[in-house]
Amino acid sequence: MKKYLLSYTAASLLPHETQKVAELYLALQDWKRVDAEVLEHNVLQKNAQSTLKREYSEIKKRLKNLTVDELALYDEGIDEKYITFLACLKTYRLIYEFCSEVLREKVLLFDEQILPSDYVSFIESKQAGAGELNTISTVTEAKLRQVMFRMLVEVGMVDSVKGMRISVPTLPRVLISAIIEDDPKWLRGFLMSDRDIQDYVEG
Repeated sequence: MKKYLLSYTAASLLPHETQKVAELYLALQDWKRVDAEVLEHNVLQKNAQSTLKREYSEIKKRLKNLTVDELALYDEGIDEKYITFLACLKTYRLIYEFCSEVLREKVLLFDEQILPSDYVSFIESKQAGAGELNTISTVTEAKLRQVMFRMLVEVGMVDSVKGMRISVPTLPRVLISAIIEDDPKWLRGFLMSDRDIQDYVEG
C-alpha cells in the first residue's frame, strides 16, 4: 500500500496557483519547461524564492497524479478548487482516508459535526499500522491537522475551522465522469455514498 506522504504541510490547497501551473503544463506539455517558466518568472507571485520553490514542488507533485482527462478540466471553466482537491486526495493518502473513512461515515449517519476526538481517534488508528506516522513530532502532527482542515474549508467541505460542520460538495458532472473513468473510489473522498457512486457508474 502507498506510504503516507506528509509533505502537504508545505502548501495548503492553493487552487488558483495550481490552475496557473496546470494551464502552463497544458500549453507546454513538458514539465522541464514548466519548471523554468514558474521559477524564472515567479508565476505563483511569491515574495520569497524559498516559498515559490516549496509550494511549486507540492503543486507539481499533485498535478502529476491527475489523469490527462482530469488535468484537461482546468481549461474547461470548472471551479478549480474541486480538481485541485482531487489531486490532493490522490497524492496524500492521509487526507483521502480521513475524508472517506471519517467525514463520509459521519455524513451517512446524518452527523455533520466534527469533534476533536474524531481526528485524534483517526490518527491513532493509522499510527498503529504505519511507521512513518509514529515517528512524527507533536509539532508536525499539529501542522498536519491544521493544513488538512484548512484544505477542507477551502474546498467547502467544512464550514470553518471553528464551526467544524461538514458539507457535501456538489461536483460538476464532467468532473464526476472523469473520476469514474479514472477510479470511482475517489468520489468517496468527496463524501459520496457508495449507492450514489454506483448510480453514476451505471448511468
